[in-house]
Amino acid sequence: EEFGFVGAMVLLGLFLLWVSRGLRIAAEARDRFGALASVGIVSMVAFHVFVNIGMTVGIMPITGIPLPFISYGGSALMAMVWATALLLNIGMRHLNVGIGFDTSPAPAREMRLIGWPERLKE
Repeated sequence: EEFGFVGAMVLLGLFLLWVSRGLRIAAEARDRFGALASVGIVSMVAFHVFVNIGMTVGIMPITGIPLPFISYGGSALMAMVWATALLLNIGMRHLNVGIGFDTSPAPAREMRLIGWPERLKE
C-alpha cells in the first residue's frame, strides 16, 4: 500500500520465492511424511496469500485471513512462523544437517597422578 506497484510486485516475488523453495523442500524430502507436510504448509501459505490478494483487489469476499508475515494477527503470525520452522526442519533433515553435541568418543588420555599406584589405574 505504501510502496505502490513496485512494493507489491517485490512482495509477490518474495511469496513466490517462499512457495518455490517450499515445494523444492517437499520434492527432496527423505520420507513421505516430510513431503506431505511440506506440501500442506506451502498450500496453506499460498492459499492465505491468494485469498488476501483477492480480497484486496476485490474479486473475493472479505474474510479475516491476514497476509502471511505482513498483516497484523498475533496467532496467525505465530502459526506461520511455526509452519516455516517446520518446513526448514524438514529441509535440514534432507541435507543431513544436525545441530547438537558431537557424540563420537574422545581419544583416551592417560592420566598420571604423582604417587598413584599402577595397579589402580586399570
